[in-house]
Amino acid sequence: MFSRSRRVAVTAGHRSVARTLAGVTTSSLVIATPQTSRSGVFVQAVVPATGKFTVYLNKIVTGTTYIAYMVLN
Repeated sequence: MFSRSRRVAVTAGHRSVARTLAGVTTSSLVIATPQTSRSGVFVQAVVPATGKFTVYLNKIVTGTTYIAYMVLN
């Protein structure tokens, strides 16, 4: 397992989730993919910032939706 790969949950009624993670910078490459099948839902963007990143989906989800991620620097 990669040391900077896991999954996060976007909870029902939301379309994004932020994850705090040491070492992430604005130039980090974060790859994210859905692990829960939701019709018409996809990862729209992942925006890295200092010490965190935010995963944005294209629409609000109706149930908890898991997103797997991997951070590369």
